[in-house]
Amino acid sequence: MARRNLPDAEFFQPAWLKERKLAARVLGRARQGQVLHVTHGGCLDGAASDVVVRLRHGSPQVSTLFSEPSMVTSHLARIAGARIDGQGRSLLLSDVSPQLDQRAQLEGALGQLNELGWRIEWRDHHAKQWEQGMLEAVRRKADHVRVSLDNDESGASLCQLDLLPQDKFAAELAAVVRDIDLWLRKDPRSEVLTDARHALGSEAFVAKVVRDRVVLDDELRAAAQRHRAEFERDLARALARVRIVQGAHKVGVVYGDFPGSQACDALRQQLGTDVELALKPDGKFSLRSRKGIEIHRIAQAHGGGGHPNASGGKLRVAGAGWLAYWATRGWVAEARAIARDASAPRA
Repeated sequence: MARRNLPDAEFFQPAWLKERKLAARVLGRARQGQVLHVTHGGCLDGAASDVVVRLRHGSPQVSTLFSEPSMVTSHLARIAGARIDGQGRSLLLSDVSPQLDQRAQLEGALGQLNELGWRIEWRDHHAKQWEQGMLEAVRRKADHVRVSLDNDESGASLCQLDLLPQDKFAAELAAVVRDIDLWLRKDPRSEVLTDARHALGSEAFVAKVVRDRVVLDDELRAAAQRHRAEFERDLARALARVRIVQGAHKVGVVYGDFPGSQACDALRQQLGTDVELALKPDGKFSLRSRKGIEIHRIAQAHGGGGHPNASGGKLRVAGAGWLAYWATRGWVAEARAIARDASAPRA
């Protein structure tokens, strides 16, 4: 499929309808199964975390809510507000981190979920999102918290170490995912697996891997090849209109409906940028940087966050501002400010 320069049709639905659909999805998932698993959507690490959880607890017992990290607190508040019974049930959160400015809301939601009987387990590796007392606050409310503060594990590898420490298949899958999620790039299978997840979507990818207990096979390779061909064709068009902001750091800005990490990686390889900003038609953005250039605080200032060298967020665009956003291929005041900040000297 060709990459779109406008959001999909759902984006243009009225706010009340989108809210109704979101509530139905979140609460519907929360009412199913013995285990509710909240994990990173649109992400190989989040999908692999779900594979591990399903292998550990039995797939029929697990209900998965794929989510953007910035939405996790509101999802938990919605479940708590609906008073969904958690007696004898578990709430697992993997590869998602709290937003620092949502601490009070998160503590309140977790406290209510405690009262409803949920057993809460949280595993994450976005260390910079657990600062300012956030880790201690969550530990007071959760039954088990494991956060990698040294950037030496991924979400899936934390799940594997905790839930299936002796399972050879789970360990192999987690190692491959860790390879690309921590930018090690030593195992060529990791990039192929990333492409396969993009091609299939997280739910179909998880179902396939759980069913066949396979890290990579011909079916996944074929899916990966389809995605890679489409991605490279459409990215070539977008790179013809890339913007460069030059300061102490060279920042490349690209616009389009691409997987953010892959678009940023292509920018660096082809243009030698230090920092990459990938803007999507719905206002979401991905930020990547070379080691030694920390950009997570820029993302945090725009409603997001993540790792020092890999973060994301969403631009504050509203009303008629969207017309300017699409017409300029994302080049509005807030995007220019992000690019300018990213080009400044930064430790």
